Amino acid sequence: MTESTPIPAGNRQNSQQRAAADQPNIDAILPPTNTAHTPTREASAPTGMARPQTEVTQPPTDTVHPQTGTVQADQYGQRTPLAVPHPSASSTLPQSQSQPLPQAIVNVWITRSVIGCTVGVLIIVAVVIAGILAGLPAPAVWVIIIAALLLWTLLIVTCVIIAKYRYRFTSYRIDRTVFSVQTGFVFRTLTVVPYTRVQHVETKQGPILRHFGLVSVTVSTAVDSHVIAGLEPELARKTLDQLAELVRLAKEDL
Repeated sequence: MTESTPIPAGNRQNSQQRAAADQPNIDAILPPTNTAHTPTREASAPTGMARPQTEVTQPPTDTVHPQTGTVQADQYGQRTPLAVPHPSASSTLPQSQSQPLPQAIVNVWITRSVIGCTVGVLIIVAVVIAGILAGLPAPAVWVIIIAALLLWTLLIVTCVIIAKYRYRFTSYRIDRTVFSVQTGFVFRTLTVVPYTRVQHVETKQGPILRHFGLVSVTVSTAVDSHVIAGLEPELARKTLDQLAELVRLAKEDL
């Protein structure tokens, strides 16, 4: 039977202290843990190597600057103001396409044709009256009168058709260096006039144009005159100023 010898209290305490000293320190082996949030850092590139950069391309957009006009953005996002036109040329911006005449010009042409045909018929009537006074027989007089009325009607219808057809081929155009006008319907003519050869520009308004609220613009050279048959008064005034300014600028460059 084995007997256990009791260990004194002081020896027991010394044994526990020696055992604790022999036990390895766990805290010294493991790294310290920090419960606080640690911000993550981007992995840096190795020394001597450049970090790759991602190029962001933005689509070009246009914005309007209150003083310099349109501002255009390039593919890198750099915005460069566009050239601002000269103040003297801003009011004389040329037309980009051929401009048709107002629809009311057709009525002007028809009215002029009717007046011309009526004058012709009145001349025929005067001849008939002279024949009656000279003793022409009555049947001959009636034949002349009926023929004159039929001729007058035919001329009026023809003038209306021609005026509408003529309108389709009449236009004008204002460029930076030349002025052009197209006229004619059977034989069509396109006339181009350099501003350096223009002597003067003027507007005209007769009774028929005034009745329909139109004004004509005439561009005169040393050889001939070229007419815009009819424009609204406000547009005619602007066209006159525009042509005069372009003529002045063209002759200053000589």
